[in-house]
Amino acid sequence: MRKLGSLLWCPPASPGGLPASPGQPDAEAAPGPGLPLSLRARIARSVVLTLGLCAAAGALVWFFESTPEDEGSQAIALSATAKGPGPRLGNVAPDFDLAGLDGETIDLQSFRGQPVWITFWASWCPPCRAESPELVAAYERHAAGGLVIIAVDVGEDPATVADYVEKAGLPFLVGLDRSTQVAAQYRVRGLPTHYFVDAGGVVRDMKIGPMGEKEIERRLASVLD
Repeated sequence: MRKLGSLLWCPPASPGGLPASPGQPDAEAAPGPGLPLSLRARIARSVVLTLGLCAAAGALVWFFESTPEDEGSQAIALSATAKGPGPRLGNVAPDFDLAGLDGETIDLQSFRGQPVWITFWASWCPPCRAESPELVAAYERHAAGGLVIIAVDVGEDPATVADYVEKAGLPFLVGLDRSTQVAAQYRVRGLPTHYFVDAGGVVRDMKIGPMGEKEIERRLASVLD
């Protein structure tokens, strides 16, 4: 997605508050406190208008840069707020532990020594559902080589998740992030969101949005031996 920040420009103001123009006197030549009331009012209006335009442009930049980067993803609003540093490429992945759908605790740090694919999803998410067969196929291709997939369901109750997992035949670990705290920690803005963590616990790649087989294999190559 094209960044809008570089397009944000506010016209420079002269010391009197009006946008500078070639014919305008500089600050030293401009009269000070003795400005006529009408000119002072015009200056005030110009300053307010300039600030308003800058604020509106800044709001547009924030909006477009805070939405999911991939048009194929499903936007999601999280109930939790982010705590601590988020994941960064080349850094150790933030640790977390979640209740697994099978009743066991899923602790990310316990998988050190194995490549881990963390995928955030939900059963109501259309691109997540469409992508599920690709995840299953990738797991079947690489499970023997030690690949761990942790599918973190965001915000749903266990019964709903269990029903979908059974119907879709998901063979990998499924974690329940009912509070959405882990999703917030990983700065999830759209579903599905994927993180690829190597055997040393370092984030090597990430993707927002669904993937096909070729892209999955290309991204897995960053963490597989």
